[in-house]
Amino acid sequence: MAFRNIADAARRRLGRGGRWMIAALGVLFAIKIVKIVTISTATVAVGMSGLLWYSSRPEFCTSCHNMQPYYDSWKHSSHKDVTCIACHFPPGVQGFVSGKIAALSQVAQYFTNTSGPKPFAHVRDESCLRSGCHAISTLAQSRPATKLHARFDHEKHFVGREAGGAGYLTCAACHTQIFREEHMTVNRTACYLCHLRSDSPPERSKCTLCHELPGVVKIEGGTFDHRRIESAPVACNACHAGLTEGAGAAPKQRCLQCHNSQDNLTKASDPEFLHTRHVKEETVSCLDCHLEIRHSLDAKWTEKSTTCETCHPNHHESQRQMFAGMSALDVESIKSPMFKVRAGCLSCHMSVQHAGGEVVLTADPKACEQCHEKGFGDILEGWKSFGVERGGEVAQKLEATREALAQFGGDPKVKSDGERTLARIEANLQLVKIGRAAHNFAYAEAIFDDAERDLAAVEKSLGAK
Repeated sequence: MAFRNIADAARRRLGRGGRWMIAALGVLFAIKIVKIVTISTATVAVGMSGLLWYSSRPEFCTSCHNMQPYYDSWKHSSHKDVTCIACHFPPGVQGFVSGKIAALSQVAQYFTNTSGPKPFAHVRDESCLRSGCHAISTLAQSRPATKLHARFDHEKHFVGREAGGAGYLTCAACHTQIFREEHMTVNRTACYLCHLRSDSPPERSKCTLCHELPGVVKIEGGTFDHRRIESAPVACNACHAGLTEGAGAAPKQRCLQCHNSQDNLTKASDPEFLHTRHVKEETVSCLDCHLEIRHSLDAKWTEKSTTCETCHPNHHESQRQMFAGMSALDVESIKSPMFKVRAGCLSCHMSVQHAGGEVVLTADPKACEQCHEKGFGDILEGWKSFGVERGGEVAQKLEATREALAQFGGDPKVKSDGERTLARIEANLQLVKIGRAAHNFAYAEAIFDDAERDLAAVEKSLGAK
């Protein structure tokens, strides 16, 4: 009440002119406040937009040191003209906002030292297929060449895209970054997990599905024409054995790397659910769940090129060693040409015979002519005869030298050195006798030549007084 009386008295004292002056000052003050608020808001808006622009640049990603390798690989990739957020943020305003929030969370983890050394991010199909980038219609028509010397068809890999489930593949299922020096390149192991699993259907595991027959190839000074077997009932792995290693299983223990509750494992045996949840919704890498499958035609990849020991462990170890050109003492390794192309036992051993009550598969000259030119099978008998005749000659020389050594009464060191040499020669001859010269003619010849040189050296030392 007192305040109201004071205000009334002030208005009576000022009169009408004074009241107008106060009103005008109030309006000017209000306008000033509006200007200040407007300018401040505009300044904040400009600052925020500038901050959003700066933080959206690829260079900003390197503010965190663990992003430097990914930035370097991006600069040399086919996506070097595409900004990081174009792929790593889903399209649209909502995707941009959610991406910024997730990025801020990662920055906070980095500066609080609570992040791991390898950052993780999703690249969803919506980003790959956004306007101005890739389109299913154009990808389906393309037949890109691959570094794997294999054919590839995008369209066949789109099957199940609408329905989802086990047949669904996201872009990131194949295009990923397992190694930091390669930015979003094709992960060939993902191909093997689909096409080379032990339970893959035949229509998905055929070699010619990805590879074209190489035609005429040169090897070891000769040629081989793959068109000879194109219409013959000969599987690729009949000659090129041991091309794959591993079954691509997904052990249940792998689930525990991400899940810590048994309730999460109730559908661990449901592949359709697992692929929909992990591949379609989360873009989890195949190798996070599956064990690796290896696939190569390189003979250096593994020494195991035959399959007989699967049923007969070590029963044909000498044959395998001859075939691989290994184990002869102090003789340089010489691999068989057939070993180099990964030819398996059944490439040549295709004739059924009975021996000692057992069924035995023996080498047949017809097998040679199935892949090589007509008459090539005659060489097999030549290899066999060479091993028997030349091996017999060297064995006779070995026995003669052994008798001479037994009668030697000179320097004990000369005698002990000679005994060691003869023992080594005998072991090498036994390798050729059991392993058969036909498995590796060049290696058998080198073993015989080496034996004769050493026998001559021993005989010379025995003649020295």
